[in-house]
Amino acid sequence: MSRVLLSAGVVAALVAAGCAHTSHYESNAFAWTGAVPAGQWIHLRNLRGDISVIPSTGTDVEVHASKRWSRGGDLIHFAQSRGDDGITICTVNDVSDSCAPNHYSNRGEHHGLFSSIFRPHSDARVDFVVNVPAGVNVDLGSIDGSVRASGTSGTVDAKVVNGNIEIASHQGALDLITVNGSVTAALDTLPATGDISMKSVNGSITAVLPPKLDGTVSFETVTGKISNGFQLTTDGAMSTRHLTGTVGAGGSRHIDLSTVNGSVTLLKHA
Repeated sequence: MSRVLLSAGVVAALVAAGCAHTSHYESNAFAWTGAVPAGQWIHLRNLRGDISVIPSTGTDVEVHASKRWSRGGDLIHFAQSRGDDGITICTVNDVSDSCAPNHYSNRGEHHGLFSSIFRPHSDARVDFVVNVPAGVNVDLGSIDGSVRASGTSGTVDAKVVNGNIEIASHQGALDLITVNGSVTAALDTLPATGDISMKSVNGSITAVLPPKLDGTVSFETVTGKISNGFQLTTDGAMSTRHLTGTVGAGGSRHIDLSTVNGSVTLLKHA
């Protein structure tokens, strides 16, 4: 019996060793530095991995990417293009692909963004760090990964499928959407104009806004709770799932906080 068990153990060890993949890491997989004037955009699209945005100490935008993989690392490439509104940088699955919308998101069944990211031949993950000067707008997207931005002062747009969105010490408008993940944003100050939109399907929404807030606020959740730290003037009936009202002097600014499965919270910045 012991001989049989020993043989079985040896076989299992050999199988495990044969299935193991060596992990690889490339700290400088991609780098780009260039001028993007205030008011223009840095568009960044990622397949799998996180994106972090921090203030720049200089006048240029700096983009750095690291890549980690155990198989198929050579199947992930980088592309960039300059447009009228700024620079676009993206990860792609084919060296001939570009960041153009028809190349990046509207491909056929076997080459589409959502199908090709989960190719069994590659588990490569790319993590971006982006340094942006004041006033530069950022447009971020990741299929499988979180997005974080801190100390930014332009508009931040972020769209994620699987991952959280976290914005801290921000000054500017927000348009944040994730499917599976939570959205958190804290604003130090608000610009004269610009809406705040934070949405999720499966995850909580938390907004921390300056005490002097003027605008129309809309809260919505299907299965969670609504918490509000501001004095809200409402015209209609109050609901535990949907609430709309005016904060401060009202005006043209809209604050839209909504999720399907999760809580919605609006807090006053200390």
